[in-house]
Amino acid sequence: MTKWKRRNSKLIVGDKVVASFLGSLQNCIVTEVVDRDTYKVKTREGTILPSCKWKDKTPKDRKGKITSPWYIVKSGIKTHEDEQKSTRKNNDNT
Repeated sequence: MTKWKRRNSKLIVGDKVVASFLGSLQNCIVTEVVDRDTYKVKTREGTILPSCKWKDKTPKDRKGKITSPWYIVKSGIKTHEDEQKSTRKNNDNT
């Protein structure tokens, strides 16, 4: 059994994370540590997300909405339960 890193912990190159990319959850791998809170991650399909931060460290507007199209949700891999939460949230917003 793999021990996952705590949320907001420092990630290293090669760590698996789940990132939200344009509203959908993607399994990603950290390819570069840019600075203390910023990471470059690559999705399984090959898309590179250049300035990924943890969800609570991502810039927000005045209303508290996240302004970045991508951010790290958790370390580890996406599960079926995560996908159901994401789908349910999108259905509630429409």
